[in-house]
Amino acid sequence: MEGQTLVRMLRELLNESSSSAFLNDRTSYDYLYTAVNDFNFRTHALTTTQSIPVVASTSAYNLNPDYVGMALVDTYNRPYIKHTYSGSDTFIFNADYTSVYLNNSTATSAVAESYSTTDAAQPSNVTGTATSSGASSNGESSLTDSTAPFANVYPGDFVHNTTQSTDGVVTAKTSSSVITTALFTDGAAGAGWAQNDAYVVVLQPKYSLVLTPIPSATATVTVPYIQRPNPVYSPFRAYKLPFDYMMPIVQFAAFLYKYRDSEANYGDAFFKYYDAFARKKAADMRKAINEHQGFRVNFTKINGRSRQFGSR
Repeated sequence: MEGQTLVRMLRELLNESSSSAFLNDRTSYDYLYTAVNDFNFRTHALTTTQSIPVVASTSAYNLNPDYVGMALVDTYNRPYIKHTYSGSDTFIFNADYTSVYLNNSTATSAVAESYSTTDAAQPSNVTGTATSSGASSNGESSLTDSTAPFANVYPGDFVHNTTQSTDGVVTAKTSSSVITTALFTDGAAGAGWAQNDAYVVVLQPKYSLVLTPIPSATATVTVPYIQRPNPVYSPFRAYKLPFDYMMPIVQFAAFLYKYRDSEANYGDAFFKYYDAFARKKAADMRKAINEHQGFRVNFTKINGRSRQFGSR
């Protein structure tokens, strides 16, 4: 599902011309990314695992920047992760972080009894100046800073060219010195970087995993999680989703446009199409998990809408 086709389908669905003042590149990509993230959260279309080395006396560990929520639950709808200690696996379940925090326990154990997720400390904005130019090509441009400040930058972070008054989104990272950006001027794509342009990168919120009791020995925790897709804000970048998901996602973006246009009836019709498709795909995903999982856990109670999008 590449950006150019998604934007074209959205424009055609809304019956707008390519020169329409109602649509702009930035808003269209924003709405499409919102749709993709909601669909992914509801269906668990993109998942992965993170392996975390556990050390003694440390209870909190950073989750990957693309973490959205836990991917698997048991028959009681409890999210779980795997704790491996001395060659043995233990599946541990979620506990409310507020209770863990208020309890303030100093107890230790080689094997955790539960885990919680909470907001990690928000990292500071990354600021600096471009050390070389980066012309726009196919809607994207490279921001280079030879001082290598981009170690904690990740696709989806917001970026501002404060010299040229443009802003956009980080779409990829080549190294700690080079990131790929999609910059916009008043909603129009195509801005680039000149040498010595000042920038600000605003990092996304991140999350931490907290083990209880405090670990007393080295171990490994395996976290299966819903993975946030990298953003698509240019014609030739693509989401890792099948073609048949494209029209429902475009319908969701059209729903957002119609609500902005105060045409709720049209917007509701678009959303109903999207919602019916998302429900079916979520049910298909649950069935596939039941049929192919080697570990016997009942996944039939997975319900993406039982939690607010983006919850942990």
